[in-house]
This record gives sequence, C-alpha cells and structure tokens, in this order.
Amino acid sequence: MTEHSSVAPAGVEPLPAAAGNLFCFQSANAVCWSILLGFPMVLYFQSMGASATVLGIVMGAAPLLTVLQIPAAGFIEKVGYRRFVFTGWAVRSIFAVGMVLVVLFQGRLGGTASVLLMLLMLLAFSTARGFASAGILPWFTQLIPEKVRGRYLSLEQICMLAVVTFVSLSCGLVFHLLPGRSGFLMVIATGALFGMICLIFLRRIPDVEIEATSRSRQPIPWAALLGHRNFRRILLYNFVTLLAWTGSSIMVVPLLRDEFGLGNGAFMAIHASAAGASILGLFILRKSLDRSGSKPLLKTSILLQGVHFTLWGLIATRIIPLNWVTLVLVQGSWGCVHALYQTSNMRLVMQVIPPMGRSHFFAIFSVSNSLALGLLPVLWGFSIDLLGGFQFEMAGVTVNRYTLLYAAVTIFALSSMFALARIEESDTLSMSDFLNELLVKSPSNALSRVVLRRPIFK
Repeated sequence: MTEHSSVAPAGVEPLPAAAGNLFCFQSANAVCWSILLGFPMVLYFQSMGASATVLGIVMGAAPLLTVLQIPAAGFIEKVGYRRFVFTGWAVRSIFAVGMVLVVLFQGRLGGTASVLLMLLMLLAFSTARGFASAGILPWFTQLIPEKVRGRYLSLEQICMLAVVTFVSLSCGLVFHLLPGRSGFLMVIATGALFGMICLIFLRRIPDVEIEATSRSRQPIPWAALLGHRNFRRILLYNFVTLLAWTGSSIMVVPLLRDEFGLGNGAFMAIHASAAGASILGLFILRKSLDRSGSKPLLKTSILLQGVHFTLWGLIATRIIPLNWVTLVLVQGSWGCVHALYQTSNMRLVMQVIPPMGRSHFFAIFSVSNSLALGLLPVLWGFSIDLLGGFQFEMAGVTVNRYTLLYAAVTIFALSSMFALARIEESDTLSMSDFLNELLVKSPSNALSRVVLRRPIFK
C-alpha cells in the first residue's frame, strides 16, 4: 500500500510520501534531457559543421529509440521496477560522461571524428534511455493514488516547465558569455552531472510489488492489447493530435526566421513566454482535474488549439501583424493548450489502462507517440520543401505555403475532437459543469489564497 504524507490540510487528500523524491527526480532528469537531447546539442552539431541529415538523426533519435520499450516490457516484471530503471539510468549516465569527453578532447580528435563520436554517444544514450524508460510509467502509476493523480501530474509539469525554461535561458547566457568549445563543455557537463544526480533520487523512490495481474509466463498477446477498444481510441486521439502539433513545430522556426527575420534571442523569449503561460495554467488547474475528469479539459484544449493555429495562419498570411501583442496571444494560447493537454491526457491514459499487462500497454502508448514525434516532422518538412515558393493572390491577400499548411494543421487539431468523443471515461463532469469549475471556482479559489492568505500548495 502506498504511504501518504503525514501532514495535509483537513479534507484534502495528501500526496504520497514519495512525491518529493519523484518531483526531484523529474526536475533533475529535465535538466539532463533538455540539454543532451535538446536545442543545446543541436547547436553543438551545427557548430561542428554537421549536415542536415545528421541534424535530423540527432532530433529524431530519442523519440524513435523508445520503440525499445516494447522488448523491454517483458523484462521489467522479472527484475522489478526500481532496479530496472536504475540500471538503465546508470548506463545512460556513462554515455553522458562520454559526451563530455568528446567535447573536452575535440581539439585532438578533429571535427569529423568528434561529430561521429558524439553521434555514437548520443545514440547509445538514447538507446539506454529508451529501454529503461519502459519501467517509469507503470512504476509511478502505482505510487500515485488515482484520487490525486491529476494534482500530482500538474505539479510535476509545473516543476519540469520551470526547470526547462530556466535551463534554456541559462544556456543562452552561457553561450553568449563563453562562445565556442568552452560554452558547450560547461553546458554538456551540466547535463551529464544532473543525469548522475537522477540516480540519487531514484534510489530514494520506494519500489512497489509487481501486481499479480501483471505477471504472466505466456507469450505477450500484442494483438489482444491493441484490440482493447478504449486503449485503441486513445492511441488514435494522440496520433491525430501529434499530427497537428508536429506540423506547427516544424513550421514555426522557418516561418519566423525566413519570413520575419527573427534571431535567436527572440526565439528564447518566445519559448519562455509559452512556458510561463503553461506554468500559470497548470497552477490554476492542478485541482480541477481530479474533480472534473480529463475529457472536459482535453475538449477545451482542442478549441484553444484551433485558436492558436488559426492565429499562426493569419500571421503567416500577414492578415495580422507580427508584434509582441500577437506573440503574447499566440504563445499564451499555446501555454494553455500545453497545460490542459499534458496533464489530463496522461491521467486519462493511467485510468484507461488495466492492471493486466500494464507495462506492455504503457510501452505501446509511449512507442506509438514517439514514432509519431520522430517520423511526422519529416513528412511535414518534406511538404514545406515541396511547396517551395508557392503563393497566389486572393481577395487582396497573398496565400503562401504556410497559409495552406496551417489550415491543414488547424483541421487536424479540430478533428481530434471526434476521436476524443469516442473515449470512455468514468467520473467526468459535463462541459457546462466543467466551465463553471474552471471559470468560477478556480479563479475565486486562487483569489482567496491571496486575500485570505490560504496555503497555495495543498
């Protein structure tokens, strides 16, 4: 049975005692992956003259290698969750140190050898991460009681977003003050250090027994798992959502860089504004999720996605200007989308997946989403190149390739509403009751915390 925190306000279900170490692990892990698998690593390869093909491998390696969760799921129940994840994270840390050594000795290795060795270390790091991560979701699901999962997940997302925003701004400052190899060495060494810090908190997180219903010596019935109707509907909903998201993410950089001439500093400010809006949204919604259910939040997210992508389309067509006011609207809406989707989607998955075969269900879910994140950007990028300089005049407005593609993205985002409607969820509010909860109760509760000095975190 999961232990709970000994201190909690009356009438409030406490988070489990393990929540503190879970937050610390996820925060340290966010520092590690946001550096070693994020924009700083892409900048390193660019500085070394890597080709576009190599950059594509760098960006797609981590998502694609989560396919290893499928074979990994069969080993988890034999060795236990904590031992399995800890071993994989320890191996991952070895290759993170290897990345630091490549940067340290790149002067002796030469440019080509450094790129090849760093790519090898990155692929090995992503392989260990992809294999070991199969144990995280089923392990943490058993540690967090269902009644407080929404609140826990929203607080976890707040921690991770705050960390990633701070890391992004800090890396930008380091690169400005220490251009060249010294800056990359400091940043990548920091990522490797926090990868090792993760091991400390993993050791402190209590292990859980593998449920009897999760154990089986029979061959894994993959077809039967995919035949689970509600689970299959969640996979479809997430695929359609990611089809829209990957399209927008691949277009926004060339749009702002090539069409509007924005520089790196502006990109950092735009990223920080979206993260700030996500943190604010998660703070407001952290309790509403457990009371309202996941689907009302996801429906609201879909409507906001329609607004967000439409605004980008209008900016691309130059119907509305690109300035800080429109950027605040665009990134503020995206921050709300992120806050609504990330937490409520994962809570819905945790509720739908049955105890029998839990590790394998989570593996399929993670691999499905990661394959979409790894492959769909390639298709969108091909579409951007295929349309090239396409444009035509219509009613005094110049319609270009970004106009057409953002229209497609908006259609895909809104069509996910039909996929979501088919998912069955117990204990969910109607949309009208949810809007009352969101627009009336949550803001009034937030105001009372300021005026009456009620505790902020419960």
